[in-house]
Amino acid sequence: MSNPQIVSLSAAGTSAGLAVDTSVFTDGIGLVVGFSDGTSGTYTVQCSGDRADVPDADKLWVDLPLLTSKTTALTSNLEYPVTALRLSVASLAGRIQLAVVYAR
Repeated sequence: MSNPQIVSLSAAGTSAGLAVDTSVFTDGIGLVVGFSDGTSGTYTVQCSGDRADVPDADKLWVDLPLLTSKTTALTSNLEYPVTALRLSVASLAGRIQLAVVYAR
């Protein structure tokens, strides 16, 4: 699994889920949401606790409270394990990126 894992969107919608490597989660993970120059939009980062073999469409997704309905680039971290993360974008003009960074 690459470090960091990155997913980006150029239109409103939901990204593919990024599987989280729970075997290296002991020190938590960093989350970085970046906007390209001139980007505006509203996004939410979501997590799941479902198994990796469950398709994204069938996973139960939960909004991360500190990254819900945000309109600026932000950083955060998770100290509790999850099995997947994704980006849900309500509106977007430009490009938005979610990076998941492991502290190995």
